[in-house]
Amino acid sequence: MIRFPMTDDQKDIVDLTCQILEKELAPQLAKLDEESKFPMDVYEKMVEAGLYAMEVPEKYGGMGGSTMRACF
Repeated sequence: MIRFPMTDDQKDIVDLTCQILEKELAPQLAKLDEESKFPMDVYEKMVEAGLYAMEVPEKYGGMGGSTMRACF
């Protein structure tokens, strides 16, 4: 697999995403899975943090970001 180095901005996005998911999503995963529910509260936090539609061009309401995925 080819690994591309992330920019500082990309690293910040990954860190922010992990912080939100660890704090907001992880504690409720089992219950959400058991009840087959979508975590709308977490989705809303991701939107508030600017992590929604990142790869969608700005002219269509997105952030115009890269679609390159981070390699861990």
